[in-house]
Amino acid sequence: MILSRLKNNNLIQRKEKSVMSNIAQLKLQLKALKLSGTLDSLELRLMEAAQNQLSFNDFLSMVLADELETRQQRRLQRLLSAARLESGKTLESFDFTFNPSINAQQIRQLSICRFIEKGENIFFGPAGTGKTHLAKAIGHAACRQYLSVGASTASMNCFPFYRKLI
Repeated sequence: MILSRLKNNNLIQRKEKSVMSNIAQLKLQLKALKLSGTLDSLELRLMEAAQNQLSFNDFLSMVLADELETRQQRRLQRLLSAARLESGKTLESFDFTFNPSINAQQIRQLSICRFIEKGENIFFGPAGTGKTHLAKAIGHAACRQYLSVGASTASMNCFPFYRKLI
């Protein structure tokens, strides 16, 4: 009986070591393939697959979905960073009651970014009406649609010229 328990414990320990070395090997492979989204969620997904007795196809689908989500988030962050947009300047943060003359429905329609596909220019109006916030918010919406955006204001464009004059 005791010998049987010792053998079982020994088998369990060898199996656990084998699983651990397999996971370590998987992590090295994922790192080499630059699959960081999968690498970050691997252990959680393995436990989830074991607990829920997932098929290989279901497990693979979940792991690939994690990788895609990670890549999409990184792409969005790169686009936002390249566009030099302030993170707080979104349509969700804009107070449309600040200027009742702004047509909120029209602005939301612009955030779909069809004007970009059509090559149209858009103008917002006089100073002090929130147009910089809205322009950045529409730029943010364009980034969320994985479009490249470049943001600048008149002061940003004039500053290098001003420095040359000094």
